[in-house]
Amino acid sequence: ETCHLAVRDRCSVLYIDKVLGTHNITVQGARIGTRLECHCTAVGKVLLAFASDDIVDKCLSSAALTKRTARTISTAAQFRQELAEVARRGHAYDLGEAVDDVHCVAAPIRDEFGQVVAALSLSAPVTRFEKQQSLYTGAVREAALEVGRALVDSSRDHSGAGDEDYPR
Repeated sequence: ETCHLAVRDRCSVLYIDKVLGTHNITVQGARIGTRLECHCTAVGKVLLAFASDDIVDKCLSSAALTKRTARTISTAAQFRQELAEVARRGHAYDLGEAVDDVHCVAAPIRDEFGQVVAALSLSAPVTRFEKQQSLYTGAVREAALEVGRALVDSSRDHSGAGDEDYPR
């Protein structure tokens, strides 16, 4: 399936890398360098769910929650509730909220201080996603943890710091 790596750039999601899926029918996903709204993307939800209340408030006051599909969250109250759920469970879904018939799952990538610095997602056509949701969710969560550990290892190699406090 298609996977994306994204960061928050002010109140938008910035897609910084992507790997295309290999199925005959696959999701092309966002191009590298594309910016999308946080409220309708799994990566955006992850990036804001673990951000400070000040950042969330600023983003909600500065951007309209544009309804991209019939499923898009379009009120601040709904979005805050969704962010609380994402923070509780540790991953986010976009179930046809940005693009009809495309579902995504995303998980946070944390630095050596436990701060969320990026998000990793998997996008698939709704028919495959619904059949494999549990498998996809577990795989994305594990991959995000591995990327975070690699960041910590890289940081340690360059700074001499350990990762004893890194959440596993």
